[in-house]
Amino acid sequence: MVGINKPEPFGTGINVPYKLQKVQYFRENFQAFFKFTPKIVLNLVVLVGVVPLTWMFLGQVQQDQKVIVNRKAREQ
Repeated sequence: MVGINKPEPFGTGINVPYKLQKVQYFRENFQAFFKFTPKIVLNLVVLVGVVPLTWMFLGQVQQDQKVIVNRKAREQ
């Protein structure tokens, strides 16, 4: 009959684009493709070393400023 569609067979799921499947495959199996390169090492150093040290330094600077601002005036 016109206007009646046959139901899809069960188990076909949704149609996932090929590029998305490829990205997901690399995400699930990254240990097979991962290599230490200078770029990755630099990113790790920045992420693990520079960012926390900068965070600590800026926190210390703020504490120092707070101590100076809240100091009692000298008696003369």
